Amino acid sequence: MTWVATTIAVLSAAGTIYGQQQAADAQEEAQENASIRERQRQLAEMSSMRTKQRFEQIAMSQKLQVNALKAKEARATSKAAGASAGITGQLLTDILDSTSREEANYSYSVLRNQQLANINTAIGLENSTQQSKANLLRINQPIAQPDYFGAILSGAQTGISMSSGLKDAGITGAKKPPAGGGGGASFQSSSPFSTPQTSYTPFSAPTSL
Repeated sequence: MTWVATTIAVLSAAGTIYGQQQAADAQEEAQENASIRERQRQLAEMSSMRTKQRFEQIAMSQKLQVNALKAKEARATSKAAGASAGITGQLLTDILDSTSREEANYSYSVLRNQQLANINTAIGLENSTQQSKANLLRINQPIAQPDYFGAILSGAQTGISMSSGLKDAGITGAKKPPAGGGGGASFQSSSPFSTPQTSYTPFSAPTSL
């Protein structure tokens, strides 16, 4: 594998791993934010249910108090009316008992309805808890971590493909250039720019006769 292809293989693997890590970090942050919103939603839902239950209990207490007051007034009226009409003894007792039974029946109905409402609230709170757990499980799916081996293998395949491409392009034996820059062209003796050397005979002055 040429140095160019090797470099591309390394960069490809590093880029893949970096991208996978970024995706994992983004998913983790998104899951954390979604989990916070889900918990806030559940708390608000449960708070609303409990608030409704408290108002129902207050309303129940008010109904019981009003019922007891009306029953007391009814008994007092019955006694006064009975005394005016000369009704005494068992007949008056039966009238008062009838008023007390009506009071008891109404109070029982109110209490029974409140008991059923409390049961519904408890079921609603439990359902809310279970639903929130299911939502959190759905939100917090396993996060895919960087696949180092796969990234390296993919990078190597990219490098091999690049090496084959270089060979197909006629660039074979491409090697990393030596440090310190490339060397300039050198002129050999066979270069057309070289001037052929001829034999040289030194000049001699003529001797005297």
